[in-house]
Amino acid sequence: MRHSFVLVLVLLLVLVLLLDACQKHDSDATPTPPKRDAAVVDVDWTRCEQTLAEVPALPDPARTKALLDGCVVCGNWEPLIDWDTPHEQGGPTRTQIEDRMLTCNAFCDATAKQRFLGTLDDARGTESRAPWRYLAEECKAKVSAVPDVRYSSAPYFALDRIARAAAARGGQAAQLVAKLDLPLPAVSLTGAGLNLLEPPTELDPAPAIHVTLLGDGPHVGKLPRAHFGAAGITVDYGGEPYPGPRVDPGALAAAIRALDPSPHPKVALFAPRQLPAGKTQEMLAKASDVAFHLAVVTPGGLPGWPLPMVVRTPLELDKK
Repeated sequence: MRHSFVLVLVLLLVLVLLLDACQKHDSDATPTPPKRDAAVVDVDWTRCEQTLAEVPALPDPARTKALLDGCVVCGNWEPLIDWDTPHEQGGPTRTQIEDRMLTCNAFCDATAKQRFLGTLDDARGTESRAPWRYLAEECKAKVSAVPDVRYSSAPYFALDRIARAAAARGGQAAQLVAKLDLPLPAVSLTGAGLNLLEPPTELDPAPAIHVTLLGDGPHVGKLPRAHFGAAGITVDYGGEPYPGPRVDPGALAAAIRALDPSPHPKVALFAPRQLPAGKTQEMLAKASDVAFHLAVVTPGGLPGWPLPMVVRTPLELDKK
């Protein structure tokens, strides 16, 4: 009996020591940060519906910014639009970006959140769009990244969320957003576009048809447009995605007229800065009666959203 009593006391002492050690370990450990839930946004639908009604009357380059200003469905868009500017240089904090993404229900799963936030700091202040591309690759149709991720960027994500929110709202908001037609950047599958000339003063919105001069010759097609709905953004390529199919210079006029049979088609010409003027003349010379308007970068556009405009005066070409 005495031995049993001693054994019980020893076991109780060991148990007390173990509990004390566990408590000490827990107190010394770094506390787990609280999980941040998505905030509830009180959307000003009166303002948003008014914006949706006014946007179709605006010139193409102004439409995207007007939508972001008027339809704040996830709270102020600035932390996302300015994500690339480091906080030390006046940009948003990492927490502000993460909170806005959570409010927008941006992450379709834990992997998407991990990849976005894991690449965020290294990408800021550079030309990399890695966080947005990872989000697009992981979530695909849930962020309108179909059929590919070429448009992955903060403005595209914001437009996707506006489309979904307005469609879910129903009524006038859904009717108005379904009628929208917005321009998209002229970028290839990699998300890159040509290094265009800086714009002069007299500019016009880009026409529907483009000719893009690349190393292998001219490519012809329609510039991409965005349509809105309950599934976010549907991209209308008007045929083969940008830059479109390559055509022989001799067949350039016929390819343009297949898209626009009018007597004098108006075409946006995308040509890299380094392309010699003589080479441009050579590729375009046989496209008689086509008004080629040089495409340039949009002045004062949104970061990561290089919408093109064109020089108002068409190029003077030596027709052959």
